Formats: sequence, C-alpha cells, structure tokens
Amino acid sequence: MKKKSSTNPVIAILTADVHLREKPPGDRGVMTRERWYEIQAGYLKQLDDLRPDWDTPIFVAGDLFDRCDASPSVINFAIEHLPEVWAVAGNHDLPNHSWENVDHSAYGTLMRAGKVHNLGPGDEVAFGNGGRFPILLARGFRHGLPLEACVAKRRKDAIRLAVTHEYVCTRRTGHAGVRRSDLVSSKAAACRGWDVVLFGDNHQGFLVAGPPVVFNAGAVLRDRSPTSPQVVGKLRADGTVQAHVLDVSADEFVDLKAVAKKLGVPEGKRAAFVAGLRKLGAAGLDFPGAVKRWMRKHEPKNDQTERFVLEALEGGRK
Repeated sequence: MKKKSSTNPVIAILTADVHLREKPPGDRGVMTRERWYEIQAGYLKQLDDLRPDWDTPIFVAGDLFDRCDASPSVINFAIEHLPEVWAVAGNHDLPNHSWENVDHSAYGTLMRAGKVHNLGPGDEVAFGNGGRFPILLARGFRHGLPLEACVAKRRKDAIRLAVTHEYVCTRRTGHAGVRRSDLVSSKAAACRGWDVVLFGDNHQGFLVAGPPVVFNAGAVLRDRSPTSPQVVGKLRADGTVQAHVLDVSADEFVDLKAVAKKLGVPEGKRAAFVAGLRKLGAAGLDFPGAVKRWMRKHEPKNDQTERFVLEALEGGRK
C-alpha cells in the first residue's frame, strides 16, 4: 500500500554497514540463533517500511555481510528478509578485499539472486518518479575505489548521489588516533559536483548539511549497546537528508562493563576483560562460559552478584 503523497517526498533510503551474520556479537549475551535472526529481520523490516513506495530505492554503502563467506543459513535469511537494495561492496563483503573474488562471496550470490544491484563508478543509474520531482542519478565506489568528483554538468531536474565505502569522520565521530586525511573536511575535492554523498565504514553516524550533503549512517547492526542513536537517512526530493532513528527496543544487549564490575574484576583490568569477551563473541566462541569459569575461580562475593551475572548472560535487556 502506498503512503500519502507529499510535496517533498522521500525518494531514497540511505544506509550502510548492515553486517548480517549467523552468530550474535558478544554484547548480545546468550540467545538462540532463531532469536538472533528475529532481531536482524526486525531491522531489515524497518528499512523496508521506511519506503513510501515499493519502487523507492534503498542504497547500502558497503558491508552488507559481516563475513564475505557467510554461511548458507545467512544467505538464505538475506534472500528471504532483505528488501531489494542498490549497493557497493565493502571490505567485509569481498574475499581478500578484492573485487576479483566477488564470485566467491555472499555478496556475489545475492547479486545473482536479484536482491543486490551493484553500483559501479561507470554509467549513472537513473531512478525516475514519473516526472513529478527531480530524478535521482547514482554511482557507486566500492571498497578500494576512492570517491571521485562528479564532472558531469549539473542538471536542475536531477539529484546526483555518490555511494562509497570509505572511512570518513568528523572530529567527534572518529576513532582514537584518526588521521587528518580521514576527516570529512579533507574530502572536499572528491565530493565536488555531487549533490549527496553516502559514506559507509565508520560505524558512528553523522550528517553534514552541505552542499554537498554528506551522510554517514553508521552501522545498522551494532556489535555493542549503542551510545548514540542508530540512524538511516531519508533522501527527500529537495536534496536534503533527514536522519531517521531506528527502533532498538526489540534488540538485546548485555552491559559487559557492569558484569565485570560485579565480578570484582579490578578497575584497571576491566577494559581488557571486556575486550577479551567481545573477541570471543565475535569469533562465535563461548564467552558466557569464560565468565562462568572466572566466577568459579574467583568466587563472587555473594549469591546476589552471581544471580546478576547469570541473568545478564542469559539475555537480560538493557
């Protein structure tokens, strides 16, 4: 069913870093695979529900999958639940980070299945709307292909969109030790000529009003409890981007720092303890078992502490 029309309608949905995976990250605690798939399906449904019409495109700026060799279970899940998208391949999507190996990747399989339409840097892909509003002209720059300025002549009847998987940040959204070349201000030459640039790779979202408008969505599926809103972008007919906050209420996170504190891990060692648990979770290993072994070795101070930890590991909501 089509939604009500608007004088400034949404003409595209902008996102990145979906990171579909079979096993939940460490901060999700203990849950069944079926429950984890339910959580992922909920986020994908939110993307689909944001489209005002079935033909409104969804753009993904890389890292659709967490692993290039995603299991058949994850691929089948994506075929069933992922709305049709236009995308560029991220580093997580490509074996050895090389486009030459795309045929051996889950991303390549979804291209063949018609769920993913790959955007390249060559000819522009045009998305029309019956002549009511400016058309959308899109190009893509996969991982390893730096964004280039748009040299095409400007058109009053069109919005030019670049989709790129390239790390970029602001001074507030960069990781420790960020390089000056990673700052969005350093990308001015590459962004020249575009009306809107969608970046992926940085999991901390931000929006620069422009011109051009620069939007970095951040991750759809975050490894840990979000400290900032999880957002996707609504590209409107006037060329502006509106950040839409995703609903995370159905997701489940464990506060590993609180668990470490309750376990009596010395304050100076908690960061390393939590980081170790996250590595176990990312590898699909038994990090709850590691915590329980710590408890047996160090003997929690009281039964209340033990109950708190076990309840958290069994999927307590945050």
